[in-house]
Amino acid sequence: MEKIIITANEANQRLDRFLRKYLKNVPLSGIYEIIRKKRVKVNGKGKPSNYRLNEGDMVELFFEGKMDASDGIRKSGMDFTVLYEDGNIMAVDKPAGLITHPDKNHKDNTLTDQVLYYLYGKNEYSPENEITFRPAAVNRLDINTGGIVLFAKNYLSLQNLNMMIRERYINKYYLCIVKGILKGEQDIEAYLLKDEKSNMVDVSPKKEKGGKYIHTYIKTIKTGDKFTLAQIGLITGRSHQIRAQLKEIGHPIIGDIKYGDETSNDYFKKNYGLHSQFLYAYKIVIERGCGNLDYLSGKEIYSKLPPDLNKITMDLFHMEY
Repeated sequence: MEKIIITANEANQRLDRFLRKYLKNVPLSGIYEIIRKKRVKVNGKGKPSNYRLNEGDMVELFFEGKMDASDGIRKSGMDFTVLYEDGNIMAVDKPAGLITHPDKNHKDNTLTDQVLYYLYGKNEYSPENEITFRPAAVNRLDINTGGIVLFAKNYLSLQNLNMMIRERYINKYYLCIVKGILKGEQDIEAYLLKDEKSNMVDVSPKKEKGGKYIHTYIKTIKTGDKFTLAQIGLITGRSHQIRAQLKEIGHPIIGDIKYGDETSNDYFKKNYGLHSQFLYAYKIVIERGCGNLDYLSGKEIYSKLPPDLNKITMDLFHMEY
């Protein structure tokens, strides 16, 4: 038998979700079998799968084969810059080319690895002292998109940040350069259809089977002879949403290999060494903080463009960001 005392970083989770994190080698069917056969008890009693754990609860496992919930700490570099940090959250500037979470092609030295190693070095995160929780990102950027990523340092902050994003209390803004002259402001609603084989999306003005609602706000900052510097406000946040919608309205982002214009891409690759889309998550505005993050109401976090992108804005628009 194994005994686990629930801490603040595990509290308010459903029992089945806690066990999925704690017993990583056990399939979902096995988790429900353990609960059903009362091989797990909370404060000495069997509980249903949807029971919400409280801080101080004692979970007893009458089950062999527990696997440590932590993956440990991978020694990593620090390619990111800390833009804001307190005891509950941190905002970091992710460079283009660094993936946020591991995938089949990128296993090590992810942004998450780097942030965990950074916090470990500050004695703010120790996997041996945690049951299931790890600091986690609440927003994700494509590997080739740089800019601001928010991390929660504890479970309560993770819950509240996710809720704030869901309720649209957190506004995310991007800078991009697009082909053509884009004037004024545009508020675009559409539906996004993803092709899993090509990992690309199509945009449709009408809802179709499998389509997901998308909403994007576009504001022109400055126009040049052939290109426009624009600010993008994400109302919804779907994969490839900004890139696909700008292509759909005839203004693809420069450098965008999947959705961009080949002639424009070749020009910026040759003259500026631009190998990916000019799209940067440069600003986050927290309109309203909630719960333990109430103090963040009205907080604005900014990131500066990296030198290679800033050179392009200076040359085309005589503006520095």
